Amino acid sequence: MTNLLIPAAVVPRLAIPDRAVTTGEPGPVWCDVSWGRTTLSRRHIVRLPYDGRAAARIRRRRRLDRLNIVTYILSLAFSLADILYLHRHGVRSTPHWWPTLFPVAALGLSIAAAIARVSQTPLRTARGDLYLPNLPDALAEQWIAANPGVTAVPDKPRYRRFHPAVYLVGALACLLGAGRILALLSSGADLATIFVLALPVLVIAAVVLAILAVPGGHTRLHRDKPDH
Repeated sequence: MTNLLIPAAVVPRLAIPDRAVTTGEPGPVWCDVSWGRTTLSRRHIVRLPYDGRAAARIRRRRRLDRLNIVTYILSLAFSLADILYLHRHGVRSTPHWWPTLFPVAALGLSIAAAIARVSQTPLRTARGDLYLPNLPDALAEQWIAANPGVTAVPDKPRYRRFHPAVYLVGALACLLGAGRILALLSSGADLATIFVLALPVLVIAAVVLAILAVPGGHTRLHRDKPDH
C-alpha cells in the first residue's frame, strides 16, 4: 500500500482515476469526504471513489460523528455543571449517576465511529496539504502519473511551529500551574471558579505540549529540515 501527499494547490485540479481508492476496482461509488480539521468540516471537501462497502461505512461514520458532537457538548456542559456544584456545595452524600451518562455515550459513539473509519480517509496536514493513505500500489502510481506534484510518502508528515525546548518549557509551566491549583484545593483554600475549571485544561495542555516536545519525526513549519 502507498501513502500519497497532495499539495493543497493541486487538490482543486486533481485528475482522479475512476477506480476505488480502497480496492483499485472499477465502477466505484463517489463520495464527498472532508479533509479539514474535523471529519464534519465543510470547508475542505474532496470527492473520492470508494468501493460500495467502504462508501456505506463512510456514510455511517458521518452520522455517528454528528451524533457524537451533540453528545460531547452535552457531556461537557453537564461535567462543568457538576464541577461547579461540587466547588460550591462540597461532596454530595448521594452522588448523582446522570453526569456519567453522556461521557459513556460519547465514548461508545467514538469507538463505533473509529470502527466505521475507512483507512483511505483523507487527512489534512499542519501545512494544509492533503494526505491520502493506503492506496493500492498500482493505483497510487496512476495518481502520481496523472497529477504532477503528488508524491508517495512513508507516513503522514508531522510539523511543529517551534523548537522542542519551547514546548517542554510550556509543558512544565502548565504542570506547575496545575500542581499549584491542586495544592490550594487540597488545603481547603477558597478559590475562584475560574481556577477550578482551569485545572483540567492545564493538565491536558501539559500532555499535548509534552508530546510536541519529543524530539525527532517532526518538521518545522515553513522549513524543509526535520527537527531532531
